[in-house]
Parts: sequence; C-alpha cells; structure tokens
Amino acid sequence: SIFLAMSMIGLLGFGYWFSSSLEKNLRGEVESVASLVLQNFQKEEQNLLWQAQLVADRDNIHQAVAERDTKVLLQNLLPTRTMLGLNLIKVVDVDGSTVLDLRQGWLNRVKLQDEDAIKQALSGMYLSDLVSVEGQGQSLLVGFTPLKSKEGIEGGIILGK
Repeated sequence: SIFLAMSMIGLLGFGYWFSSSLEKNLRGEVESVASLVLQNFQKEEQNLLWQAQLVADRDNIHQAVAERDTKVLLQNLLPTRTMLGLNLIKVVDVDGSTVLDLRQGWLNRVKLQDEDAIKQALSGMYLSDLVSVEGQGQSLLVGFTPLKSKEGIEGGIILGK
C-alpha cells in the first residue's frame, strides 16, 4: 500500500507538471500568433492610410470632387480599387455628401456606419479605423484622409478592405 500511495503521488505530480508545461507552451504559441496578427493588422492600417493619402493628393481627384464629376472619378478610381485590392472607395464633398461610393462584394448589400470617419476626414484628420457594418458582425478596416487644397478642405476619401 505504501508503494501504491507513492506511485499515485508520483503519477499526480507528473500529471500536474505535464499539464502545466503543455499550458505554458500553448500560451507561448498563442501569444506569438497574436503578435503576428497584430503586426499584420497595423501594417494593413498604415498601408490603407498611405493609399488614401496618395489618392487624395491627385489633382484630377480634387477637380472632379469640386465639380461633382462622377465620370472622372470612376475613370480614375476604378483602376485604383482593382490595383490596390480595395473593397470600398468613398468620396465625399465638403458638406459630407457622397460624391462616389464604389463597393465590391458583400459591401454592396449593407449600410456602413461611417459617419464618424467622414466627420474626422472633413475635420482634417488622417487616420485608419474600423467601420462597423449595420446588421452584421463584421467590420471594415478603413483609411481616411481629407481632400485639401490651398483654399482648405474640399472633401474626404475613405478606402476600405
């Protein structure tokens, strides 16, 4: 009975050590994967912001927004959407009214709650953020930037993936 008791104590100790070691390894792996996901997310945010700034700095975009010329905007932004692999390009004027709203895929059927992003772009902020989709559990990663000229802010551009 002493041998059996010692065996049980040893077995319990080994089981505790083994489960503790396994849990520690799993936590390390989860932290590693979470760190990579966070880095990827931050890079994607930065890329969207840079892309929005590049699009907003184009003179023909400024002129088309000022004239509310959707044909010129389509000619310039459709290839941009395809090249950059974007799901959303939204252009608003200085009043916050939508001049052009290019969506792709599942975004065509949903309403975006992007009012805050529009307000921030029109206030002169260059940011990236998440925009929620009404009635969905999904969000859209967006980069937004104002359309600035010498006279001031003319509108804003939102790019999303």
